Amino acid sequence: MNFDNFKYHNSKVPTNIFEKQTFFENLRQQISADLETNPKYQSYFKKFSPESVKTFTFRFAESQISMISSYEYYLTQAQSSKELQYREETETIFKHIKQKKLFNMQLLWRAGKLTLPNIRTTWHFNYWGEHINDCPFLDEITPQEVEAMKQFLLSDSSENHNEYSTNWQDYDEFMQKNEEGDYEDMPEWYQFYDSYLGTGSLLLLPDNIGALEEKYRDVNFKNRSIPQQNTTTSIQQFPEYIMYDIETQAEFVKLFETDPHILYLHKAYTKVFNQNVDEAESTEHLHDAIEILRQADEPVYMPAGLEWEEAILKCAQQYTHKIIAKELDTVYEEYLMLKEMNIGANNTSVLQLYAKDYLIPDIEKQILNGRKLLGEPQTFDYINF
Repeated sequence: MNFDNFKYHNSKVPTNIFEKQTFFENLRQQISADLETNPKYQSYFKKFSPESVKTFTFRFAESQISMISSYEYYLTQAQSSKELQYREETETIFKHIKQKKLFNMQLLWRAGKLTLPNIRTTWHFNYWGEHINDCPFLDEITPQEVEAMKQFLLSDSSENHNEYSTNWQDYDEFMQKNEEGDYEDMPEWYQFYDSYLGTGSLLLLPDNIGALEEKYRDVNFKNRSIPQQNTTTSIQQFPEYIMYDIETQAEFVKLFETDPHILYLHKAYTKVFNQNVDEAESTEHLHDAIEILRQADEPVYMPAGLEWEEAILKCAQQYTHKIIAKELDTVYEEYLMLKEMNIGANNTSVLQLYAKDYLIPDIEKQILNGRKLLGEPQTFDYINF
């Protein structure tokens, strides 16, 4: 499809980085305002709870801006550009370094050995894990950490780099031990990082804050009053919650979008998104591995002792990880340059969404009410041990 007449074509967007940020922030606000006030959406939204609609409209507007501002990327991805594919995967790998840094900070914070701005509950770490590139308090990535990731990618035990992509900050899952005392659900990258950089002792820190949160929330739930309800009106009292996922987003666009360029972009956007979901369970994963090897610009050799399908997948993974390991240096240099220019980790829309998150305030209320019921101050000062 020809995008020369696209109303958000690059030629119609400011080139200055700050003017460009302002342009897209204003556009995001326009989209949000339209979603909130345009009557055509109201019949769709009225069956959902107001809180979930607010979250949906904010995130939908945010994703629209992400898609529109990067439209050339999605158009190219729809055509399976080899160069951009590896660049995208390298940037994903680079984010995994940040995730491990954040997880280590979570371990220290839960033990009461670290204070962080605006972090009051363990649930905040899940939020910043989902917005890792915009996390405002992460320490700068070091050359040693980049080297650790390179060595991990080139190691025989290196896992699929999309694994655990839904929640890299899942403390409860990762810290569970099996009968042998091993953290069997801990990402292999986290384990490699600890071994390479000597940070494994952090796993031995106590979960002081997590235990207190659980105690206070348990007290809150056990003592809450549950009002009597008329069964005929219970559905009205508890409206449906609108989920924000790729399927709901696609449904919403299909119902209301009329711009052919936006519709085309959403198809490409959805395709790119779905390519990263459940690949290991799809026969396309094997086809993709064969295509990667077919396009390889150097000799590649199958690992011995594996069945043919597993050998192909492993071979393609090793080849891809070798390319990504080389590309990491470039991504790291760009990261340092942006840090020096003070660009990043100050995304206005992400910070606004953080302030408006519907889940965190509820959890904070549960904790504070639990403290109140126990005769304790309604503050988060228990964090300071």
